Amino acid sequence: MKRKGFTLIELLVVTAVLALLLSILTPALRKARAYGRALVSLSNTRQWGMGAMMFAAENNNFLPWEGNKDENLGDNFFNPKWWANAVPPMLGQEPYRSISEQAVQSGGTVPLPPCESSIFIDPAARFPEGFTRSAVRFYDSIANYEYQLFFCYVWNSELNNGPTASVLDDIEEVNLTRIRQPGQTVLMLEMRTTNDELDKSDYNYYRTRSLLGRHRGDWKRFARRHLKGGHIVFCDGHAERVDYERATTNRQGSRNPDYPGGNWNQTDLIWNAFGPSLK
Repeated sequence: MKRKGFTLIELLVVTAVLALLLSILTPALRKARAYGRALVSLSNTRQWGMGAMMFAAENNNFLPWEGNKDENLGDNFFNPKWWANAVPPMLGQEPYRSISEQAVQSGGTVPLPPCESSIFIDPAARFPEGFTRSAVRFYDSIANYEYQLFFCYVWNSELNNGPTASVLDDIEEVNLTRIRQPGQTVLMLEMRTTNDELDKSDYNYYRTRSLLGRHRGDWKRFARRHLKGGHIVFCDGHAERVDYERATTNRQGSRNPDYPGGNWNQTDLIWNAFGPSLK
């Protein structure tokens, strides 16, 4: 008996149907993966919020220290109150100083993207193009100290950009009781790791090309890799995804960083707890 196979037309029809189904399912799968990555990042930021609140509860409501900005960053690593050293032990993890020193001693590097095992790194983040891994290594000539640094989640540098709550041990520390709207005030933010997260026409695209070595930041360095936004930890410990355009729009309705007199404190998104948030 002669076996009957598929005709050319039947094969073409099946191929067309499969192609149609694939074109329908692919965007849905991409969206599902994007939601999955966002959930992991949100989980990380929730842990940071919980750890920061635990630290404050054990330290008379004082938050961890934000750290020196750019100069003498090695001083941060020696201070147990620096946020990257202070919060992880609250979560049963190592302070960043230990992570850095182990990397230096072993000749390796601190956790870098892609990485799914560190609360300092967002698994969806990318390592900046054009940089080698040696770019995360720094040297403090004053302290004669070598260290490494790379964060996806950083402290809000605008939080106490004004009269601070107190000065303890020669460092400025913010007391939670002095923050009037903790549920709307930014404590930590997800920082972008590459400018390719932004459109080239974005105001902040060319302003923040140097993203390595940053351990704190504000709206100018906010991430946009999760459904056109990033995650923020607030001063009451909760975390949520915030749209990038919302976070980078000032009270006057402009996203231009050079807007005259622009204040980036919104009613429900406050960057500076003690005064206006300027560029």
